[in-house]
Amino acid sequence: MRWAIVATLIAGSTARAAENPVKWTIAEGRRSHDIVNARVVAKIDDGWHLYSISQPPGGPIPTRIWIPEDQPFKQSGNLRGPKPDKMFDPAFNMDVELYEGSAEFQLPVKPAANGKQTLHVKASYQTCSDTLCLPPKTVTLEIEIERKR
Repeated sequence: MRWAIVATLIAGSTARAAENPVKWTIAEGRRSHDIVNARVVAKIDDGWHLYSISQPPGGPIPTRIWIPEDQPFKQSGNLRGPKPDKMFDPAFNMDVELYEGSAEFQLPVKPAANGKQTLHVKASYQTCSDTLCLPPKTVTLEIEIERKR
C-alpha cells in the first residue's frame, strides 16, 4: 500500500513538472523609422506568476528576453515591461517582483537589411505558484518582419 502512495506522489510531481502555465506570443508593435517594437506577451495561468525583468539578485530567477546573436536584427534600446507587483516571499526571505495574469514587453529591434526576415527572440523565466516552483525554462519565439525603406 505504501508503494502505491509513493508512486502516486511521484506521478503527480512529474505531471506538475510537465505543466506549462505561461504561454508566450510575439507580434509586431509600433514602428518608428527603422525601429520595430516587438511585442512579447506572457499569458500566465491563474494561480501562477513569473518574476519581473528587474527582479533583484539573491532570490528567484528574473525573466530575461533577448535577441540571440547571428541574425539580421540588433536590439535598439532597452527592453520595457510592465510595472511588477511587489510582495514579501518567505521562501526567499526577501521582497520579490512578479507578474500575474499577463505581462507585455516591448523589445525595440532594428533590421539590418531591407526585405522580410525572421526575428528570433528568446525568453527565459521561472514560474511559481503559492506551493510550487517549476524549473527555469527558455522558449524561442519568432516573427517575420519586413524592413521598409
